[in-house]
Amino acid sequence: TFDYKLLEQWDVLRRAKEAGKIRAIGIACHLEGPMMTALQELEGLDYLMLPYNFIHAKADYGQFLPAATERNIGLIGMKALAAGSIVGLDPRLKSSTNPENPNFMLFNSAPGSRAILPAAVAELAKNLKQLPDESLPQAAMRYVYSKPFLSTNMVGMTDEQFVEDNCAAL
Repeated sequence: TFDYKLLEQWDVLRRAKEAGKIRAIGIACHLEGPMMTALQELEGLDYLMLPYNFIHAKADYGQFLPAATERNIGLIGMKALAAGSIVGLDPRLKSSTNPENPNFMLFNSAPGSRAILPAAVAELAKNLKQLPDESLPQAAMRYVYSKPFLSTNMVGMTDEQFVEDNCAAL
């Protein structure tokens, strides 16, 4: 469960929403356990921001996604490009941008996190069914945008090519 101070702070947000001062309240989280606790403990939760991409889809959120959907919680995906771990896998891309973290981490409800090795990222990326005219980041974005349970997706764009790829994927 959440500690008293956190619940007290949440109640301030909840009351502000009830008073019409803010439209929605939510949290960002990487771990399924705390996400499930938020669903159970945080009255008035409107949205939750979570990492979601072609890698997380295979390993995480098995209990959370159905529970959040059932409660009509807005889900905002982030890290659609797997924290940049697919940078360099598409020979057509001419980007000088490096991944956010060279060892992409997979989070789940188990203690700690696990690194996903670049070779595993490359193998999982093959499942994106990249179309002949799209880049690998475009395929990754198409995958995420095809998920009806996601309300929207927030993408970090640190390179002009990323902006172009994201626009083309939409």
